[in-house]
Amino acid sequence: MKTFVTAAFLSLLFIVAGYESQAYPNGQQLRADSLRKGQRYNVQAFRYYQVGNYVKAIEAYDQVLALTPHFASGYNIRALAKLKLGNYPGAMEDFNKSIQLDSSQALPYANRGILQYYLGKTPQAMTDLSQAIRVDSTCWLAYNTRGLLFIDQDDYVEALSNFNMAIKFAPENADLYNGRGFAWYLLDEPVEALQDFDRAIELDPTHAMAYNNRGKLKAEQGDYLEAINDFDRAIKLDPAYKTAYSNRGLAKEKLREQQQAAQNVAAASPGGK
Repeated sequence: MKTFVTAAFLSLLFIVAGYESQAYPNGQQLRADSLRKGQRYNVQAFRYYQVGNYVKAIEAYDQVLALTPHFASGYNIRALAKLKLGNYPGAMEDFNKSIQLDSSQALPYANRGILQYYLGKTPQAMTDLSQAIRVDSTCWLAYNTRGLLFIDQDDYVEALSNFNMAIKFAPENADLYNGRGFAWYLLDEPVEALQDFDRAIELDPTHAMAYNNRGKLKAEQGDYLEAINDFDRAIKLDPAYKTAYSNRGLAKEKLREQQQAAQNVAAASPGGK
């Protein structure tokens, strides 16, 4: 069961940071013309990133970083664009450079930690995520990903603690309630799990994973009709969601068995046929 739900909950939540004036190590500011050009290219580069044109975003950030080579956040965002294109070594190199230039920012550590997690490098991921929290104790992204890591390590209490912290600092984020609901589920607390899945859906009615996970929980409680409704919604939102199809099929089979059993009981009762 854990394998199924962990796969359903895993989603990479990288965050970007905006442009700021950067100084050379000797303290002298970049020349005004280069800075203005860098700012202009940065706006264009970030727009490319926002609309999903990652090739153009990388090309634009190449220009930004040529003009402002100590712009740490530029490396962080270019890394994200490289990730979208599946260039994990290039993304790792850019995260490393961002941290080398400015180790006082939490997001590059958190983003690199998520990449380490995705690549199966659990110790390195935990180190980066913990450092992100040391740098910024409000970094919900790091708490959320540590929660997933602790789930993988079967430490559900620590996972719950980290999801609690993530929600404290990002209380309107549906993914966090979805994750905490999973932790409650693994701790055999179905009431709390259901409340969190409900909250995730309330915050984001398009959250296919929350519908799927709520459906799975309802099916385990024998509420197959409601479970099927949730699986239907998950599939409508994500027609390629294979796990939801599988869960719906199992729920329908159980519902048929339940209905057949009820018919057998009715037939065996006094006056039954």
